[in-house]
Amino acid sequence: MWDMNEVVSIRYCGDYTYHIVFDDGLATFLDLSVYLTKGPVFEALRDQQLFAQAAVEGGTIAWPNGADIAPETLYEKLLQSRTPRPSAAHVSSDPGSQAPSTIESRERSGSQDPPKKSPAELSSARDAGL
Repeated sequence: MWDMNEVVSIRYCGDYTYHIVFDDGLATFLDLSVYLTKGPVFEALRDQQLFAQAAVEGGTIAWPNGADIAPETLYEKLLQSRTPRPSAAHVSSDPGSQAPSTIESRERSGSQDPPKKSPAELSSARDAGL
């Protein structure tokens, strides 16, 4: 469930994919190429140089030509794509914890993720501070 979360950080990864971090610490890599056929404002983004120029504006991802994607849409895609993980910025610096670069490397390599949790389980875990 989307709780009015905002995008706080994005990083272009190539091939129409962005790493997106929300204000609750959840992050994912999203392939946004499906939007390239969603009307004239998005068709201009087929130019990968323009596509790579996105920025965080108004709590979501936006491009210089005026295209943007609602944060609730991005958050829903995050929940549907896989079990969300904390972003590197929210990973503990405890020596016993896993380094952020290892987590991001595993996400990119397609390593096996744990079983997906329902939105209710995710909400319960978030409320419990897990």
